[in-house]
Amino acid sequence: MIEELQKLIYPMPPKNFDKVNIEKTLFKLMRLSLLEHNYEIKVGPYILNFDPDALKASYETDLTKVELSLKDIYYESMRPLETKYYCLSTETSESYSLDNPYYILDGNVVNINGTTEEHYSLEFISNNPNLNIMDNLNIPADFQIINNEDNVLTTVHSIKPEDERTNPLIFFNKNIKSVYYDEKKDLFINKDTYIKETYQKYLPELVKEKEIITFIFNTMKEFYQKYQ
Repeated sequence: MIEELQKLIYPMPPKNFDKVNIEKTLFKLMRLSLLEHNYEIKVGPYILNFDPDALKASYETDLTKVELSLKDIYYESMRPLETKYYCLSTETSESYSLDNPYYILDGNVVNINGTTEEHYSLEFISNNPNLNIMDNLNIPADFQIINNEDNVLTTVHSIKPEDERTNPLIFFNKNIKSVYYDEKKDLFINKDTYIKETYQKYLPELVKEKEIITFIFNTMKEFYQKYQ
């Protein structure tokens, strides 16, 4: 029965989904599960709780969560940004050795129930114990530092979908060069890797996910209205 329902809702239908068969299959699954006193089941990335006092339906992947319960609807999404490298050097060159101190920057754009933020993680790599991650950083005031230890720093700031993406060079002083890591040559190439775009594509509206979860949850409520 679980397999039948999973075929109807995952992978997520690109257009309209089969409401009639989803309802029919879900009703059968609920009857069977309740007879076996199995109140929570997993259907692919969906988690369904059939307990009438704690009714809940959620869709969860590594990057997305949509949950509807008797209390409210909750959703979140995370979309990773590309990994970037920034080399510390007073010289301008076509390439730089990995012996140079450098920063690795990873970012994520997150949406937690409508609160949209950009998170950055900066790691400083250096063979010189006298150098510190903060030596060449100048974090703008609108970026909140939420962690700073062992040469790893995490910062966060609020964004809007229409905002232009942050150019991470604003975090550094003039001795930092934007570079690209060439795996074959095992060196850094002097290259500006900034992508000029807005955050729009990193903030999905989750329309289809919300639609399916809402239908599943309302179907579960309807089951109890019919058979209580």
